Amino acid sequence: MGGTTKGIKTATALINCEAAFGVTIPIVSLVDIYVQNNFNPAKITPAFRTDAGRITGARGVTNRQRETAEGMLSESLDASTELIVHGLALGYGNATATGSADPWTQTIKHPSVCTSSPKSTSFLQGIECAGLTQGYKSYKGASLSKMVISMKGQGRIELTREWKLDGSEVTQAAATFPASFLSLTYLLSSHLALKLYPNGGGAITISSSRLVSLQIEIDFGLTKRNRAGNSIYVPGWRFAGDKPSIKITFEVEGDKSDVIYGYFENDTLLTAQVVLDPGVVPSRAITMDMAKCYLIAEEGNDDTDPTLKCTIDEIDVIANQGPAIWSAKTGVAAYNVPLP
Repeated sequence: MGGTTKGIKTATALINCEAAFGVTIPIVSLVDIYVQNNFNPAKITPAFRTDAGRITGARGVTNRQRETAEGMLSESLDASTELIVHGLALGYGNATATGSADPWTQTIKHPSVCTSSPKSTSFLQGIECAGLTQGYKSYKGASLSKMVISMKGQGRIELTREWKLDGSEVTQAAATFPASFLSLTYLLSSHLALKLYPNGGGAITISSSRLVSLQIEIDFGLTKRNRAGNSIYVPGWRFAGDKPSIKITFEVEGDKSDVIYGYFENDTLLTAQVVLDPGVVPSRAITMDMAKCYLIAEEGNDDTDPTLKCTIDEIDVIANQGPAIWSAKTGVAAYNVPLP
């Protein structure tokens, strides 16, 4: 038997979620595969009850029992509108679509304070090479733990996603992967613009020609639900206190004479907006609006190319369910459609 890690494929169902946590989406529906940058197989981590340290008449372990299991799946990707919106919709679980044709508008907000658990999905993963079908494994109870969108200088925008799994792993030797990958709208740093302005004032657009780097990190802060469950697997995930959270950092050409530093100096209440627009038709643009925030800024020490290193200090807007609202143009009429 032969095979290479170049043959690995990970399939999911982009518009779907599990109807109930840990109930696998039918394998035949896991048909959406996309190009990944690294070989990142799912990892299962079991915990064991042993009699180590007990008085058993022996020095070492004489009894071992699998106690619990959980898993994780990491993805390193070239950022695309479709995969960013899929992560946002599933991670927050609060997506509303409007429109009657492509492009539909997805409005995505933080979950309400009364929502304690995220949505979950399923994955199929394996190395698609002859004779390796016993390595086709399905995973369920997968909820998004963290998502990072980042750019630095010219080139592609990068996306990383970290999933927590319920710890089960089932062989699916009869499964088949689609022959082709999804057609995605990839994003470059030239497609990005950051806007900052005092509440009620005119926007300052920090174009890609001035923006050195930007990172948006969304931490869903998942922790296991405190239940006995009916198996060794995770009975459910829940948001930890004060999660999900969003952290935005950026670096821009400028120094302490810049109006941006003035916002920090005067502790000005701001509105921030991040726009990702590849300029395609039908539109596949993403906009993040942060209605209330402040800025933390410090001047870099490069004497030939001065920059300001900034962190956006967000304020939770209760009426809008969180500090940020995302609006995206997609070819999907609805996300989080439960299966089975």
